[in-house]
This record gives sequence, structure tokens and C-alpha cells, in this order.
Amino acid sequence: MTPGWRPLSAAALRGLPAPLRPLAGDAGSVTAALRRVCGAALECRLLAHGVRAATVEEAGYLRLAAGAMVFWRRVRFRHAGRTLLIGHTLVPVGVLAQWPALRRLGDRPIGELLFADPAVRRQGIELARAAPLPGVPALFARRARVPAGRGHIAVMEHFLPPMLRLPLP
Repeated sequence: MTPGWRPLSAAALRGLPAPLRPLAGDAGSVTAALRRVCGAALECRLLAHGVRAATVEEAGYLRLAAGAMVFWRRVRFRHAGRTLLIGHTLVPVGVLAQWPALRRLGDRPIGELLFADPAVRRQGIELARAAPLPGVPALFARRARVPAGRGHIAVMEHFLPPMLRLPLP
């Protein structure tokens, strides 16, 4: 859990490392942005997934009833042996019924499926100082809702220090 989420704003962006501000404020696909920089050398690995009850905070963000069931997944993006970010996804089970392919993504990034339609944009983007992940110091975290069917999917990224070494636009 990452506490202290703040809506995306110029003030929130100023608190981030300058090279990451454009990426943090972009409503499009982080996967596509990383692919433009890293090409085929970008690796995505599924770390874990399952079904569980949403926390009160997650349910509020996704506009669900407290304790609603969600499918969750965690992935790691790596390039040149360095972990760039950890991605987390929460999919309400009602949305999962409309998008069964989400359950079968495996190592494929969810962004490749969600943002295949160029009209899809992130909504409700928020930034936070990232809570430490086990053995991984994060620079910051970002989350957003992505429209999917009659609901939303929560997509979160924990940006890690090796992101600063990438030649991001």
C-alpha cells in the first residue's frame, strides 16, 4: 500500500525527478513509452496474481463496494539487467467477466491490451511517494483508472531508480 496519493498537478510533478515528469504526467501507455526507449530488450515478467477482496482504499478509488472482489497482478519491467518499475493491476471481477483475456496475459504487459485502442486514456491519475517494496527502493508511485467495459481497472506503477538512466523524451 502506498499512502499519501495526490491528484496529478503541476505541484505534484515538481516533486519528482525532472527526467520522469513527462512520463508521470502522460495519460497513455507506460509500456509503449518504455518500448520506444528500450525496444525488444524490455522484459516484462509476471511476479504474482490472484483474486482477493479490495481494501477499503482500493474499493473507494475504483468506486466499488467495500470488500468487492478483484483480480490482481504484479509484474516487473527490466532492461539491461535492471528493474525499472513494478506494475500492479486491480481488475474488478465484473470487469474481468467482460475482459477474460486479462486473466491470461501471463508475462504480457496489460498496457499492450488496454492501450491497443488509441482513444483509451488514464483517468484519475494520482502520484505518491512510494512505500518501499521488499528489497527495492522506489522513487515514486503513480496510479490511474483506465475505463474498461462498464467499470475501471486500476493500474499502478512503482518507478525505480534505474528509470533515471533511461533516455526518456
